[in-house]
Amino acid sequence: LDLFSGTGAISFEFLSRGCASVTSVEKAATQFNFIRKVKGLLKEENLTQVKGDVFKFIDKCSMKFDVIFADPPYDLPNFADVPKLLLDSKMLKPGTIIVLEHSKAYDFSQLPHFWQHREYGKVNFSLFLIPDEASDGTSAIYFSLSLTLNHLLIFIKHINQNYEAIIDVSIYFIMPGAVGQGCRQ
Repeated sequence: LDLFSGTGAISFEFLSRGCASVTSVEKAATQFNFIRKVKGLLKEENLTQVKGDVFKFIDKCSMKFDVIFADPPYDLPNFADVPKLLLDSKMLKPGTIIVLEHSKAYDFSQLPHFWQHREYGKVNFSLFLIPDEASDGTSAIYFSLSLTLNHLLIFIKHINQNYEAIIDVSIYFIMPGAVGQGCRQ
């Protein structure tokens, strides 16, 4: 799940790394239409787009997700509410990983299920892991997801170092053969 999808770069990155399906939620018409255009150019059938308010989506959605990525606008008035809303949502299952991108102004380490904090320049990520009752959180799947997330976070770091790089990323996804081959699980 990609919340506050923006250009869709994260959604397409998830797909290029082998996600069987991705749901992208974006409210802004310009960004939503851009994602739709790229989806069409890539002939991507595994991306479901939702045009609407993320907060309403979180409240209503009962579909369970393996990974939830949220990159709310940093100036969003109720930014600090996002992780709690996600943690209280019906979208979680044992093993769900939530990745929240945020500025250094926030510290979510005291929230339930906090797992890791990563910092890349001015960009911070708080990761939450919903425990699997049968696991202590050290199983191979968590190690594998951690490595995949590390690659994804490095990708995001490069985007955020120069915001104009989003244009380059968009071109990357449009070019034939540009989408990488990931492991399907």
